[in-house]
Amino acid sequence: MTVRIHFTPRDLARTTVATTAAPLLEARLSLRLLRHEEGERVFGRWRQRVRATVSADRLQRLFEQTELESLRAYHEVAIAPYWRSINAQVTTENAELGDDLATYGVDTVLSRLHERVVWSPPELHLPDLTGPDLHLGGRGIKLQLSVFCWRAPTKLLDSDGRPVLVLPVRQAPTLLHLAGTEPRRALAAVLGPTRAAALDAALVPCTTTELARRCGITPSAASYHAAILREAGLISSSRVRSTVLHHTTPLGRRLLSGRAQTPESPVTHPK
Repeated sequence: MTVRIHFTPRDLARTTVATTAAPLLEARLSLRLLRHEEGERVFGRWRQRVRATVSADRLQRLFEQTELESLRAYHEVAIAPYWRSINAQVTTENAELGDDLATYGVDTVLSRLHERVVWSPPELHLPDLTGPDLHLGGRGIKLQLSVFCWRAPTKLLDSDGRPVLVLPVRQAPTLLHLAGTEPRRALAAVLGPTRAAALDAALVPCTTTELARRCGITPSAASYHAAILREAGLISSSRVRSTVLHHTTPLGRRLLSGRAQTPESPVTHPK
């Protein structure tokens, strides 16, 4: 059965591309690949490491019911150690797709979105998905690349009432690799080892308490270093209910990857 997404002219005008990877989305999608043996060349080592780290009982509970807190705990061991490579790949391909959208227009982007997606205006056909058709009704749609989306679009999600279509990145055997346990020496020499560690730790959004745990410092010290990094534009801090979440900014990510002075990522144009 094919799922069709119905666009109106307003939906075409409101089609956008995400800018970074989505941590909990990657965690949810990774569970299917952890349960099965698909994509062995790409995910084999990752799958082996996670299965050795997370108990079979805990994995079974996650397969049956992905509660938010359990998913976050799973994220820490299954996704966070690989986050730098995940976010770098997704951010680069999101940028390429966003550039194509600005350069060639939405009709061209939708017509060349993926080999398993067919654009037949005003409908987008997804033969690998099952369920009712989706009528956007003027809400538009966000396109989100994902490392753990395997081979073809696998999810239609609602984020704050707006549909999101998740698409696979270009998957290669070298896609996933563990981040180093220490930030780059040069960066540590400039920022100081603790502040550099905090910048690295905030690649995955976290509270001040969690930032302190990841860096092995007190919460008050974590708050101090977060304030310095925030003033420098290297992390952002936002309040969610009663907690404050810290997250490395695009400038901070470029600094960690050694690309602080590099222009926009190269774009692969449609052929």
